[in-house]
Order: sequence, then structure tokens, then C-alpha cells
Amino acid sequence: MVQSIFGMTDYSVQSFQDMLTDLEYWKVGTLKSVQNINEKLESVNKSGYWAKVAFNFKGIVIFSLKFFDTVLTEIEEISNEVKVEVRKDHCIRLQTIGNSAYKLNIDIGVAWHQDYINKEYNDVHFRIVEQIYEMSRDWAFTLQDVGNVGVRLKDFIGKKTNTIERPIDITEELKCSVFKSICVLETESYDRQNVSQGTGFIVKDFGIVTCEHVVDGKVKILKPGTVGDSCIATVKYSNKTIDLAVLEIPKDWDLPYLEIGNSEIIEIGDQIVLTGYPNFQLGDSGIIKSGNICGFRMKSCVRRFLIDASIVAGNSGGPVFNDKMKVIGIAVTGADRMEEADNTEDHGVIPISSLDFFKDA
Repeated sequence: MVQSIFGMTDYSVQSFQDMLTDLEYWKVGTLKSVQNINEKLESVNKSGYWAKVAFNFKGIVIFSLKFFDTVLTEIEEISNEVKVEVRKDHCIRLQTIGNSAYKLNIDIGVAWHQDYINKEYNDVHFRIVEQIYEMSRDWAFTLQDVGNVGVRLKDFIGKKTNTIERPIDITEELKCSVFKSICVLETESYDRQNVSQGTGFIVKDFGIVTCEHVVDGKVKILKPGTVGDSCIATVKYSNKTIDLAVLEIPKDWDLPYLEIGNSEIIEIGDQIVLTGYPNFQLGDSGIIKSGNICGFRMKSCVRRFLIDASIVAGNSGGPVFNDKMKVIGIAVTGADRMEEADNTEDHGVIPISSLDFFKDA
């Protein structure tokens, strides 16, 4: 390998596909590094040893984690966007990552070797702190190569992938079929001061899937296809960090399941269908509208995707389908009212693959 400006790899002979492969490697590696560092931090925090660590070193570790989170978001967006068209800003952003990683690598070394004086090598907790140093610096060094991809990618500015999409045909039959498996959820707060509303849908081998924030209280499920037929829900699984929950299906309810798709292969530009019961009142129908995936955001180590179909309060927990009408996600963030929908880009969706967190529960 040839030493280059940012890192060790010479990208002058790399193909476009080679660079996409490396971007995926850095994305996966960054996620693993963040998870590993956080596990070590949790250990030394619990033992109380982290309080003894040099202030400057603690600061650079926290900064490193924030930087790695930014890298995750940037690489995720760029690797998807360049498959549609390579732009100049993609090159600049990748070079910025490389430059920042180069500086971070040096700063971590300075904080460890010059500022961290009282190293207790015989202490088992110190050895964990040393592993945090090694993992942080090793990955910062690795990310220097991202800048070289930015340099090479300049040769591909303007490259486009042309695709012709056939609009999803949302028929009345499709609407009726889908809403047989989608429920309205009404939640009374534990202090009985507020009532909120969301959406849930039925998935085989799990139950009624929704968002955790929808079920924060006493939950009532309105049976699909009925007026006023309801029962009190039992929470089967919940994860506040991911904002995901599963409710038990009432035993006397014989309702169809929605089919699950693959949320791991989605890309920017893919067509979607959003469904649910935003701002529901008794007698209202559900909504169903089409759109596209327009971006990705990392949240609590989960890659959420953004859509250009507006998600409004009450739609949280509703299913998002791909163009084959298979569920690929759960609507989670958006606007309080439709008139405010354009004020946020965060019409976010949790990937359906996140249900895997409950498989061994």
C-alpha cells in the first residue's frame, strides 16, 4: 500500500464499486467500534474507576464517540446518495471526515501519553481504560482513509444511475385488505391527565407492533373493522431506547397478519407506502399514501430511515410498506399536525428488522 495524504491506502486505481464496498466496511466498523467502546465505558463507570481517569482523556473519548456517530450518519447518507448521483459535496464531506480523523488520532495520542500521567497498569479497571484508548485511536486511524475516497470520488462527479419507477397502485381492495391488520391505540397517562393515540399492526409470531412512546400508560386497542369494539392491552415486549413495543393480540380476535419485508436492503429513492390513523376520531378512516425514502439517521445504534410522506401525531406505530406491500418499518417521528409537517425533515421510520431485539426475549 502507498502512504497518501489522509491514510495508508492509495485509491487512485480503485473502482466505483470498490469505494462503495469500503464505505460499507467503514459504516459497519464504526458501529461496532461505538458499541465496543460504550460497553467498556459502562464497565468502568459501574466500578467507579472512570471518575479517576484524567479529565482531558475522558473528554477526548466522549468527543470521539460523537465524531463516530457523525461518521455513521454521513457515510450512510453518502453511500446511498452516490448510487443515484455523485456530487461535489459528497467528495468534500468525505475529505472532511478524513481530515477530522487525522486530527483526532493525534489528539487521542496526546491526551493519553502527555495528559494521562498516573497510569495504574496493575489495576484491572485501568486495563479496560487502556482498551478504550486503543479502540478509539485505532478506529480514528482507520477512518483517515475515508478522505482518500473523497479525493478519488471527484473523478465520478456527475455519475448517475437512471431508474424508471412504476407508481404503486393503491386500490380500494388494497386499502381494505391492509386495514384489517391495523389498529387504533388509545393511551391514558398513568396520572389520568392526558389521553394520546397511536397506531399498531399485527405481525405473525410477535403480536401487535407499535412504538414504545405510544403505550406509555393504560392502553386500549380498538378492533379493526369495528366501531367501538375494544379491549385493554397487555404489553408483551418494550424497548424505550429503540422506541419499540409489542402488545398481546386479544385471544378472541381472529385477524390477519401483515407480511414482513427486508429493511436491510432499502436505499434512498425506494418507494414506500405509509399507513395509520393520524389524529383519529371515532368514525374516521385510516390514511394510506405513497412516498419515497429520502435519507437515513442513526438513533441509538439503529439506522432509521426518513420518508417524504408526512407522519403526523397518531400515526406513530403505523406500518410502512415497500413497493411489494411488505412491511419494512414502523412510523416513529413526525409533526403534531398536518399543517406543521413541512417544518421538519424528521419523518422517521424504525426498520422492521429491529423486531429481532425481541426474538430471544
